[in-house]
Amino acid sequence: MIDFRRIQKKLSVVLCITSIFSLSEAAESNFKWRIPLGLTHASYFSEINDATQRKLEEETYGYVESTESLPIALFCAPYVEHMPTGLGFGAEIGPLSMVLGDGSYTNLPLGLNARYYPLRGNTSPYLKLGLRKNMVSGDVIEGDSIGFCGAVGVEFNRQGAVGYGLEVGIDKSEIEITHGDNWESGQENDILDGGVTFSLFVVF
Repeated sequence: MIDFRRIQKKLSVVLCITSIFSLSEAAESNFKWRIPLGLTHASYFSEINDATQRKLEEETYGYVESTESLPIALFCAPYVEHMPTGLGFGAEIGPLSMVLGDGSYTNLPLGLNARYYPLRGNTSPYLKLGLRKNMVSGDVIEGDSIGFCGAVGVEFNRQGAVGYGLEVGIDKSEIEITHGDNWESGQENDILDGGVTFSLFVVF
């Protein structure tokens, strides 16, 4: 005699497992990880380098062999995007900036952000808003504070294996620097924000 209850239970288990796998695959298809990697120029780089050189000249009575900054710095900004809505959330590491030579300055900003892509095609503009903290140290550094950051940009070849894009942003995270006693304005300390940033990147 056929036991229909046992068959029904087995079918229920099979259907349940199939549904779980189907939902999992659907969730994976709805979310996609992207990793932008590129170069950024920030407007405050030259001010940091100038302040470092002035402080060294003050301490060494004018003798400074060299202070060189890296005006274009590397950054990485991985994020996950919900493809049906175009909403994304991610982190940002960099841009790493340094002063080399006689001076000492290193800054590796860390940030969190949300972004929105209004178009679903191969090319889309985007808006990005977040918070940034400078992990900074150096001869002229007195302190730092967290600030808001925002950007607009566009990504190309989003449906390909490797995309690329460009971005213009504003960084309001702050760095406090000292100018030394002989600074011509008479103001010993100054507070810089990240200012305007320009970025070019590839997306993996």
